[in-house]
Amino acid sequence: MLKKVVKNFLIFLAGFTVIASFAWAQESSPSTEVEELIVQIQALRAEISQLKEMVDQAREIAVDSRLEAEKFKEETLYRLGLWRTRLGEGMMMSLSAKKASERAEEAAKSASEQIELVLKRMKGVEERFGILSKKVEEEISARIKLEEKSTELERKLALLSQDVESLKTDVALAKEMAATA
Repeated sequence: MLKKVVKNFLIFLAGFTVIASFAWAQESSPSTEVEELIVQIQALRAEISQLKEMVDQAREIAVDSRLEAEKFKEETLYRLGLWRTRLGEGMMMSLSAKKASERAEEAAKSASEQIELVLKRMKGVEERFGILSKKVEEEISARIKLEEKSTELERKLALLSQDVESLKTDVALAKEMAATA
């Protein structure tokens, strides 16, 4: 912008010089020319001072614009840095979650395999338990039968013991009778 102002100023000065030289060449009176030149020089000085002010303002605006652009650039880079940081953190979290998911899947697969093995073992144990419970039931029924036979044999033994006692008594009586006879 400063270049544009300086360029316009130079074009203005060149144009003004050309116009002034034409005007001077056309005028015949030297005193009026001097007065006009003095007026023109004062006008040019006023314009130069205005242009200097405009150049100073343009410089200030350029400096302010540069400062604002630098601030904007700095803020943009800061935000970009934050965004990249967040993006990086998100990617790291994503990778961690993916690894955790893979480990969880492996653990679930391992657990399901272990559960299948346990179920197979439980099925075998249930079959053995069924066989053993049948054997226990058979043993219990055999024991009940043995207890019944044992009770019956004890009763028969008690009857036989009574018969033997009665025979002993009869034999003892018969011996007494045979001895008295």
